[in-house]
Amino acid sequence: MKQNYKKNQQINLYPMRQPSQVMKLERLGSFHQTRLSFTRQLINELKSNKTQFEISKWDIDNNGFGNAVIKTIFNNSIFSLVVFCHSINDEERSDRVIAEKWDMTFSLFKGIPSNLELDRMSKNLKIQELGRHLSKQLTLSRANKSVRIFKKVLDALSNGKQPSKSDVNNIGYLVRTTAVYGNGKFGIGDFSYDTSKSVLNKPFQAEMLTVYLIRYFSIELINFTAQKKGGKKSVKLSNKISRHLGVGNATGLGMAPFLINHQELIHKWINTRETAISRVLSIKSINKNTQKQILNYIQQAYKYTLQWNVDDPIQANRIKNLNLDLKNIINCNKLLNLLNKNYPLKSLNDYFKNKICIETEEILHSIFIEPFPDIIDDLTNQMGSVEKKISSCRL
Repeated sequence: MKQNYKKNQQINLYPMRQPSQVMKLERLGSFHQTRLSFTRQLINELKSNKTQFEISKWDIDNNGFGNAVIKTIFNNSIFSLVVFCHSINDEERSDRVIAEKWDMTFSLFKGIPSNLELDRMSKNLKIQELGRHLSKQLTLSRANKSVRIFKKVLDALSNGKQPSKSDVNNIGYLVRTTAVYGNGKFGIGDFSYDTSKSVLNKPFQAEMLTVYLIRYFSIELINFTAQKKGGKKSVKLSNKISRHLGVGNATGLGMAPFLINHQELIHKWINTRETAISRVLSIKSINKNTQKQILNYIQQAYKYTLQWNVDDPIQANRIKNLNLDLKNIINCNKLLNLLNKNYPLKSLNDYFKNKICIETEEILHSIFIEPFPDIIDDLTNQMGSVEKKISSCRL
C-alpha cells in the first residue's frame, strides 16, 4: 500500500545543515544523483508527458555520414535534434575544446527545421563557434565516436553478435561530447525569451534533452551502420545493453567560471537539496512498503558501486570505503529497528553518521530522498533564478 506524505505534515522540519559543513570541496565532490538532479528531472518529465520520439529525416549513407533530424513531441511542444555526421581522419579527431573537426555536430531546434534552415545549419554547425546560427537553435553541441568501443560494437552487431557487456560497462558510451552550449551563446536562442511558457524552463533542461537525444541517435546510428555492413546476419543492440549506455563528456572547462559568475544559482541548487534532506529526516513514520524500498535502494547502491572502476588511487580508495560502509549497513542487525522508530530516517542517519565516510553519508541522503516524490518534487520549481546584472563600482 502506498503511503502518502504531504508537505503540510512537515511542521517541525529537521534543521538544515550549516553552509560551513556542506560547502566543502570534499563533501560537494561526494554528492550523488537524486530525483532533483537535472537528468532525473528531464526523465520524469519525459515519462509523465508520454513524450514521443520520431526520426523525421534520415539521410545517412552506408558509412554513417550525412544528416538526420529527430523530432520530439514534448508536452504539446515540438523540438528537433538536428544532426550532421562528418567524415574525418583519425589524426583530426580530438576531444580538446579547441578542436576544429568532429565526427558529429548537433543543435536542438525549436520546432521542425525547413529545408532552407537545414541548408544553413549544414554550413554552420560543422564549424560550431565560428558559425552564424539561428535564434530557433536552443543548443549547440559536437561529439566524437569512442575510439575504444564504437568499432568493437559495430563489428559485433554486423556479425550477428551482441558486444561485450564488460566493455560497454567499462566505457559507458558510444560517443562523447566536447561541449553542449546553450542560452544564447554564439547567436543561438536565448532561453529567457519565453521562459515562462517553455517546458524547458528549468535549469539545464534544454542541454539535458540535447544529450538524451544524442544518446538516442548514437544507438540508432550503430544499429543502422551495422545493418548496412552485415546485412541479414546483423543484429540490433539489445535493449538490455542499450540501457547501460549514456553519453561521454570530454571537457568541463566552463564549470570554474560558471561557479564564480552564478552564485545565486549554486546557492539554490545546494539549498534545494538540503531542504529535501531536511524534509525526509522530519518524517515521523514510514510504512512497511517504504521501509522495503529504502532497504532495496541500499542494496542497489551497493551493487552499483561495486561496478565503479577508476584509475585515480585516491578516488579508488574512497569507492572501496563506500562499498565497505554500504555492506556493513546492509548487514547491520539494527537496520529494521531503526526504520521502525519515530523519525526513522533521522534515526538511521544519526546511528551511522560517525561510523561511515562522507561518500556514504551523501549516498544515504540520495536514498532517503528517492521514495518521496510527494514532498520532494515541488522543489524543482525553486532551482532557477532571474539573475540581475549588477553595475560595477568605481573605486
